[in-house]
Amino acid sequence: MAEDPRSLFRRQALEAHAAGQELPGSPLRISPRWVAYVFPLLMAALLSLGLVAAWGSVGDFGQGRAVVVLPQGGESGSSGARVVALFPGHLRPLLKEGMPLRFEVDGFRDSVKTVPVAQLEEGVLSVAQVEERLGVDFADSEVPVEGIAVVYGELPAEGFEATGESLTWHHGLRGRVHISLGERRLLPTLLPGLQPLFGDDER
Repeated sequence: MAEDPRSLFRRQALEAHAAGQELPGSPLRISPRWVAYVFPLLMAALLSLGLVAAWGSVGDFGQGRAVVVLPQGGESGSSGARVVALFPGHLRPLLKEGMPLRFEVDGFRDSVKTVPVAQLEEGVLSVAQVEERLGVDFADSEVPVEGIAVVYGELPAEGFEATGESLTWHHGLRGRVHISLGERRLLPTLLPGLQPLFGDDER
């Protein structure tokens, strides 16, 4: 039934009246026309979000402190500088050679260097063991109390860029490190109780 723009009554009301569906004194429940179009779109969006949550993945990262170490007898700016990263001990089984190690020198936000992990210490070390091997003292707030996983990366000989200048490596420079540990499924990350359904192979 075409709707007459001059009519005082809505098309749905006239159709209900002609079909005898109208009860005296009761309001006629009419859904807006847009509902028929929006509802399928809403269901499709919810389904898409569910699929993303079930099959999507997010990056998994570890972070810690780091120090620059020069070769024994090496001078500032000499080649052979290494970054020694100190991660919480529980990450040791996940760390492998070749993983990208992102190092940022304290006080220089644009000094980021990404180098591959070149070497790892076997096992989890104590603070005293790390200080003895590196010849550098650490404050309690700098290192994990439960043990330390130590990894090494080779730094570029040309140093790093910061504040528009070329700067050289110095023994004992401190900084922050991040390392990519792989990816994990989004749904068990949001709902840990579902982890047994996905197993432990998400990384």
